[in-house]
Amino acid sequence: MVHKIELHCHTSISNDSLTSFSNFESFLRSNPETIIAITDHNSIKAAEFFKKMFPERIIVGEEIEVTSMGKFVGEIIGYFLQEEVPGGKDVEWVVGQLKRQKAYISIPHPCDTMRTRWTTHLLKEIMPHVDGIEVFNSRCWKPVHNRCAMDLAKQFGKDQLVGSDAHSVGEIGKSYHLWDDFECDHISLPETFRKVIGKAQHVTVRSPFWVHALSRYAVLRHHSSNP
Repeated sequence: MVHKIELHCHTSISNDSLTSFSNFESFLRSNPETIIAITDHNSIKAAEFFKKMFPERIIVGEEIEVTSMGKFVGEIIGYFLQEEVPGGKDVEWVVGQLKRQKAYISIPHPCDTMRTRWTTHLLKEIMPHVDGIEVFNSRCWKPVHNRCAMDLAKQFGKDQLVGSDAHSVGEIGKSYHLWDDFECDHISLPETFRKVIGKAQHVTVRSPFWVHALSRYAVLRHHSSNP
């Protein structure tokens, strides 16, 4: 069976996402060939919930906000988590927490200056602890940001990952890894993931610019429902 592996996806647990649990479940049932890493902002609640429903098709992930000297610098994604890692902490502390869990560590959209503030020095410092770089993010507005991420992955010899960064159900599966080897039947296991993800074919599609407006609307809706 050919599998699609979506590595960057949000549910309504993320305050900038419109994907309800019911819509997410409907997608999973309608797309049995798709394996999804749920990477909500600073939370693994949805990932744990759906892992119980679809144990072989969900990877428990988290997109964690990190800081340096008290200032926001970017985000790190940890895959195969057993415990939630708090966001807003120092990048070195977050990396340490992920390594303690033996998580697969990735940096999403590292060169997108509209969403991150990574410095070259800081990236070099944490690279020894990083497994993969997201070299294509469907939500990057400028192609140069994805090209920069690819150059970074090649420079440091890291796995090249792609992801939709889906914040609405229509975005899920825009960009994914394609794998048709039998080993992929166990891709939701960390040891198999590490072995095969770097060999998988990339399928990439940029999302239209207006998806960011959907996220803005989601933030406003979350705020109005939780004053």
